[in-house]
Amino acid sequence: MKIKYLPEDFYVEEIIQPKNFTKTKTNILLFKITKKNITTLKAVERIKLLTKSKVNFLGLKDKYSLSCQYITIKTHNPEKVIKTLEKYQDKTLKIEFIGFLQEELKLENLKKNKFKIILRDIDKMELDDYISNIDKILKIGYFLNYFDNQRINAKIILPNEIDRDTLKKKVDEMIENPDLIKIKKNLEKYSIKFNFTDKRENLIKESLLFNLSLCKKFIHQVESEKLNLKFKIYTKNNIILIPSLDEINQEEIQKLVILLSNLLEIKEQNTKRNFVSSIENILYEIEKDEFHKNRYKISMAFELKPGTYATILIKHIIPIRHLSHLKYRPLII
Repeated sequence: MKIKYLPEDFYVEEIIQPKNFTKTKTNILLFKITKKNITTLKAVERIKLLTKSKVNFLGLKDKYSLSCQYITIKTHNPEKVIKTLEKYQDKTLKIEFIGFLQEELKLENLKKNKFKIILRDIDKMELDDYISNIDKILKIGYFLNYFDNQRINAKIILPNEIDRDTLKKKVDEMIENPDLIKIKKNLEKYSIKFNFTDKRENLIKESLLFNLSLCKKFIHQVESEKLNLKFKIYTKNNIILIPSLDEINQEEIQKLVILLSNLLEIKEQNTKRNFVSSIENILYEIEKDEFHKNRYKISMAFELKPGTYATILIKHIIPIRHLSHLKYRPLII
């Protein structure tokens, strides 16, 4: 299976509700930016350098995607900024003026993210497994809300073959001693200052600790409920433990719904992030893949809460009995 084969295969759009729209000219401008094959920070860097103004944005969107998101620019010369950005043309970044606001965008203005994702190069023999897993995640209604590799880039040392007891031991070691976690350096350079990059190492470590805590709590809940469930574990620069949906029956689905509903209310002390996220308005269709002969594609559309990774949802859907190529194959425990 291939994800992000084309930038257009991974489309994400912010759905916002800004307050205080005004017809009167103010010094706060709302713009919609559409970016392709460029990070949010690189896009904002360009806009800051062009306008010499403060730029505020709501979230970081995948580099290898087609993304629509919103920014506000605070300036003493609104007409000049609008003209400058209207003239700007680049194949990786389009900028559209939306209107004037009385205050800058805040995280509370971001209501959800809308996704349209195409999974390509799927073998005909595994289509039924994909469809079954999508239908099961729809019945469950939730999935585990890990930070994915777009956020976390750490050096994780685990055995090539690992069982649950060894995993639990390693997870406990890292939670109890965060200094064991080594963060890889960010090689992307910026000509302007971002607070995010200054705090990057601590943010990544906190995100990984969140993932480790979720792993630990989920394993504990599964074992205490005596749920017969296999796990997929991803350890490339991160720790992500995903329940395998392939073999669970209707009774186990109902148990998993209760288990995840309980996890939904648990929040880490230093963050408002829930361990579980819900899925809204999911639709999918299957067609022949025009770029891979005798293979199929699954086109999915859905909506997620801010801060939730669509790639984590995809990891829940990928079947264990995988016949197609995967860039990163999980271990099964």
